[in-house]
Amino acid sequence: MINFFKNYTRVFLVGVLTFTTFSYSQEATIDLTILPSGQYTLSDWNNSNLNLWYATIINYDSKPKLLNVEMKFYITDSGEPDIWGITDTYELQPGGSLQLSNNNFSYDEMLSGICGGVCYSQLDEFINTIETTGSLPPGDYTIQLTLWENLELYAEYLGNENFIDAKFSKSLSLYSQNLLDEDSSTIHNENVSLINLVDPPPNTAIHDPNPWFRWDSPGFSNGIEINYRVRVYLFHPEYHSTYTDAIEDDNFLYFDSGWDENIVTETGNIQQISVQYPSSSRELVCGFQYIWLVHARDVPISSDTGVWGWPEPIRSTLNMFSYGEKIKPSMVVSPSMSAEVSTVRPSFYVEPISCANSYEIWLSDSEDSEVENPIWASGTLESNVTVYPFDATGLSPNTDYKWKIRINPDGEPSPWSEVFDFFIANYTLDNPASEQIIYMVTPTFYYSGPADIAGFELRISNSEDPLVALGNIFNENIALMPYALPNNIPIGLLPGQIYFWKLIFLDGNDNIIGEIDDYSLVESFSIAEVEINSPSEGASNLTLTPSFMWDGPTGVAQYEISISGDDDPSIESPFFTSNISGTFFQYPQFSDHPLETGALYYWKVVPLDINENRGSSSDYFSFSTSTGTNISTDAATSSKPEFSLTVGTESAPKDIIINLLAGVSGAEEYLIYIALDQEMDAYLTELNLVENQSEIVLDGTDLEWGLTIYIQIHAMIDGEIFGDESSVQLVNLPEKPGSDEQIGIMVTLEDGSTQPIIEISNPITNALDYIVEIATDSEMSEVFYFGIVFDDMPTTYPESEMPLIYGQSYYIQVSATDDDGLHGVPSAVVTVFIPNVIPPQLGEIFSWEASVPASNTYQIQISTTDDFSSLVIDEAIEGLSYTLPDDLLAHGTMHYWRVQGIDAEGGLFGSESTIQYFETEGEQLVIEQIEGGQIVLLQLPPSGEEVSTTQPSFQWEAIESAEKYEIRVSTTEDYSQIIWESSNIAQSSVQFPSTAGDPLVTQTPYYWTVRAIAADIALGAFSESFIFTVSEDNTPVLTGPISGTSETNLPFFTWNKIPRATSYGLVLGSNEDCTQIILENQALAEKQFQYPSDSPPLGYDISYFWKVIAYDENGSPLGDYSAIATFKTPSGVIEIEFIFEEGGD
Repeated sequence: MINFFKNYTRVFLVGVLTFTTFSYSQEATIDLTILPSGQYTLSDWNNSNLNLWYATIINYDSKPKLLNVEMKFYITDSGEPDIWGITDTYELQPGGSLQLSNNNFSYDEMLSGICGGVCYSQLDEFINTIETTGSLPPGDYTIQLTLWENLELYAEYLGNENFIDAKFSKSLSLYSQNLLDEDSSTIHNENVSLINLVDPPPNTAIHDPNPWFRWDSPGFSNGIEINYRVRVYLFHPEYHSTYTDAIEDDNFLYFDSGWDENIVTETGNIQQISVQYPSSSRELVCGFQYIWLVHARDVPISSDTGVWGWPEPIRSTLNMFSYGEKIKPSMVVSPSMSAEVSTVRPSFYVEPISCANSYEIWLSDSEDSEVENPIWASGTLESNVTVYPFDATGLSPNTDYKWKIRINPDGEPSPWSEVFDFFIANYTLDNPASEQIIYMVTPTFYYSGPADIAGFELRISNSEDPLVALGNIFNENIALMPYALPNNIPIGLLPGQIYFWKLIFLDGNDNIIGEIDDYSLVESFSIAEVEINSPSEGASNLTLTPSFMWDGPTGVAQYEISISGDDDPSIESPFFTSNISGTFFQYPQFSDHPLETGALYYWKVVPLDINENRGSSSDYFSFSTSTGTNISTDAATSSKPEFSLTVGTESAPKDIIINLLAGVSGAEEYLIYIALDQEMDAYLTELNLVENQSEIVLDGTDLEWGLTIYIQIHAMIDGEIFGDESSVQLVNLPEKPGSDEQIGIMVTLEDGSTQPIIEISNPITNALDYIVEIATDSEMSEVFYFGIVFDDMPTTYPESEMPLIYGQSYYIQVSATDDDGLHGVPSAVVTVFIPNVIPPQLGEIFSWEASVPASNTYQIQISTTDDFSSLVIDEAIEGLSYTLPDDLLAHGTMHYWRVQGIDAEGGLFGSESTIQYFETEGEQLVIEQIEGGQIVLLQLPPSGEEVSTTQPSFQWEAIESAEKYEIRVSTTEDYSQIIWESSNIAQSSVQFPSTAGDPLVTQTPYYWTVRAIAADIALGAFSESFIFTVSEDNTPVLTGPISGTSETNLPFFTWNKIPRATSYGLVLGSNEDCTQIILENQALAEKQFQYPSDSPPLGYDISYFWKVIAYDENGSPLGDYSAIATFKTPSGVIEIEFIFEEGGD
């Protein structure tokens, strides 16, 4: 048989106790008391050390009494007890009392013999359910105790049939005896064995160094007290493998509330319990994960041991949060995960962490998968954005790299992030391309590949070193690409040769990036061969002073021409050699080795570099001289005209001088075609060169500057063209002097002025006039002013023109003209910002400094509220001070004042000054409280509202007869702790002051009430109180730039993310309260913003101030503006260090 009061199955009862007392004969009474708790177990009922419940019996009779107690335990809704029993008989003396505990109602303590056995029965089906589930199902459970007198004597005299029946019916009924007394209690049961943690949610990041921890109470019956203990542990991956390891390591226990600080009384409903991380505990370390958990148990009433949560407390799950964001792939802006980057100096940019003061990056190649042996350790970085250093170990193209980052390396370093990776793009050798034939000996080398390589080693080899291991032709470090090979190198490139080249990359320390074996990419090219033309192979009947012509690649320093006789066809021992700087040579008439008539000769040309290193020889051609007696000594002849071009003289810079170098035999004249295209289709003009004339000039007066001219010559005889035409040559006319020069301008603005001053800092050659344009956009499409600027004196924007507006940017550009129209390159577009009016600066009370520029008059306002909705004084003043009339202000009252400029037309001039406050002397009039009357109806914020600002606006329904209102705001419902009150509010609304009151804090309930006043008499009692709280801090925390110098004049602003924000507003100003606004943008989608290049330029070495606010999806502020941060722009000074070698010239 299963005995409810003896089994060891743990059953949980959540108790709400309801007491019902029945009045019967007062000879003796019984009272039932159940120890209040949130949860009971079956074993508790038999715990001899725990009085879980007890019955108190008192004998009021003058005679001793023998008493029995009938117990009924209703668990199910069957209508009959699920457990029933009658206790042994107890003797109680007159006036005596007896207390029976739950231990006296066990099976062993029940009456036996008269019930056909022990007077006890139970519902086995229900007990089996309990054993199976381990807990009581939810529901109401009632204990009923009935006090009877001497049941054993009754059974002895009248028989035990009634008792046997009672055991089966589970209810005793005696026809000849009444019960003495009865009492019962009802328990409402809910199964609760786990604390539900609410905030911070699992695996979220917090930004408050003193976060709030919130959890749900079990919702036990009203009046039950629950004791909570909160603990917070740091999880350190170097010491802990699991979260369980962390909570068993007290070295990393950061906060333990203990059991004495958090006792909460249950109300019958689930409550949210809050505890704030105290500032006196160990500071949370940025970047670490933390584990928090809650233990709970009920508060013992009459002993050291309670019921629910005893002996082992009820525990929550383990919830994790991190202080500051844990840097994960989604927060890496650059280089993004597994990205291919096109630079060897990538930018490392992660979203800023609000609690981070510094960062550290380690980087390794792909073989070091955990980045434990970095090739670059950044050390402490002050910013979340950094560029790979110029002087660090160079990163190689076509290579994978891995990196990780942590926070605050110079303090308590956070754990490292996971390992991220990126790939640096490969490179190609583009020019000279593979197997390309080059028609110049000074080719330009360039490659395609990642940017920002600090330096290069260019290696060029000939066929003796095809892998370019040495660079036997050229091996030098160069700073920039593309690179044009100079013609003065020790070993130059020569026609007819094959070359091989490669690039080796250098870092900022001139060290090779990577290993030399990594540089296997090699390309080859060849220099075009020398081709000899005239005399052609087998030419005959030549003069004794023949002309020699050949073609070769551009840039060959010189050629060696060699001539030998008929006995030396290989020209191994020439009788004549000469070095020539061009591709034309006429054999000298008075040579030491004159040619003979009717003789056979051989000739060749060998290219030489500047140091006379020899290239491949041309072919060998033969020719023979004339056998006649009348040998011609005329000018050189060729199968086609050969000529040279010279551009300009000092007096005629566009003239083209055409010089005939070699004519065509038999030609009587030459027709010179001049065109604008290489195909000679765009005919320009033509010239004639007559017989015996070797030079002619094309007049360039009417030619355009910078024009490209193409020229070709034809030989003529008898007015007809014959023979081959010359090759087409081109010539570029010079650019107009000054046409490639750019105008330089300086634009200045005097303090308070709206008239920019424009000066020409760089005039251009041959300019006649300078035209200035001023526009409202940087593209200069909205030009509203044209004017003349002089190059020898400053020019001021005329006062008669449209006034420029304060707080606006304007764009200025200057162009030059000459007789032909526009001339040269226009100046860069210069932005000028007309600063906002600097508002008056308040000094001693009711005196101020003038606005900049100075206003005509000033409006002074004095109010009893700092939103100036309750004005006492609103006057225009011509001077810089104000005399207050006597007895105008209420005594003992806080007042606020400010000043604003007024222009000549009576309009507002700039923004208001800052606000100052003062309290008048004397005692404030005390207005007596009354009952009833006209009661103000509060409107906003509604009671129970969570407001998003620490300066909420209060609004109520106006009362027609009210002259003013009094408001009180308190942290207590009885207004014993008032944090702000004002009795001089003229309107039916007011904003919580930014000054002169205790600031509101988040997650604290505040009460507010208002009453109406007229003639210094209350029109009614204070209104019903409304309650509100300030939501969790939705004020952005600025992360940079803060209290330092920005890297550029286009600073990058960052701040922490506000979870519910859909946009942000940023204000940048030049004064400490940001009232002199330089830039305002109220529609920023991201938590970062770079100062736009087309906005007013920020000056050098100047301090600026900025703040940010967060908005929700409806554009409503989620909180207040951030604290104002300041930064300074760079100095603009470029330092150049000259290093001289000792003993140098």
